[in-house]
Amino acid sequence: MTTVTEQTPRRSLFWPCLLIGLGLLGALSAINLFEASLFDILEQFWPVLLIGAGLDLLLVRNRPKFGLGLALLVLAIMGVYGLTYTQPNYEIYSETLAAPQMARVVVDQRGSTLNIKPEVLDGQASIAGIVQASNINVRELQPDSDQITIVLGQDDPFGGNKEPQTILVSINHQVDFDWDLSNVTLDADLTALQIGKLEAELQAGTATIALAERGEYHFNIDATTLALTLPPGVPVRIHRDDTATAFNLDQSLDIQLIDDEVYSSPGWEESDEAYRLDIYLSGSASSVSIK
Repeated sequence: MTTVTEQTPRRSLFWPCLLIGLGLLGALSAINLFEASLFDILEQFWPVLLIGAGLDLLLVRNRPKFGLGLALLVLAIMGVYGLTYTQPNYEIYSETLAAPQMARVVVDQRGSTLNIKPEVLDGQASIAGIVQASNINVRELQPDSDQITIVLGQDDPFGGNKEPQTILVSINHQVDFDWDLSNVTLDADLTALQIGKLEAELQAGTATIALAERGEYHFNIDATTLALTLPPGVPVRIHRDDTATAFNLDQSLDIQLIDDEVYSSPGWEESDEAYRLDIYLSGSASSVSIK
């Protein structure tokens, strides 16, 4: 008597492995994109995971393969979404929300090129920063009621080159800048912005900045070539704290040396605070030129 044993056909692991791989890639991309830990992602998506686990428990007794396949499919969809998600290149304040009277912009960057130029967005003063560098990833652009933080750096786990990115932030009234830039080539045109205050730490780079018609500017510069362009006809006062081996004031400027450290336009003290410049220079720059 011959016994015939039925062989269970071996199923291919290709599709389950592909779905699981897409899910893992999606999780990694979400962690990189949103600057979040795995715990943060689980905290945000726990309802989805809970519902999925519940469905699996309901299905596992009668149709375990279907339940597992459903879970893998949901994971794969999330993975594809994470891999194909394109972060918006601008953030604007909703029309239903009042824009802040003073918005703070914090820029932290290392070793690349940063071009900042003014734009006009919906009739409000805005700023656009165009970042051009390899392996650059905009890791945080989350405006809240009073602060916008832009942190730029090499933080791509896949090591791919990033295309130049544009950051456009809508600002109402005034903006308070805080720059911490090391070994950066900076080209900033702030002429169309209503500047409140600028704090700039510039190290071992070059910076060319066209200033707005108002504001208080603090430059702490180290081994940096700094070139400032002043708006015509605007009163200006410059506080110089032994900042440069080469310090050049354009001869066409009506700016007088008051003492060893202060330069001033005639009538600066009596001028309108909303229409004058106050510039503070400190550090050990290699060259400062003002025109």
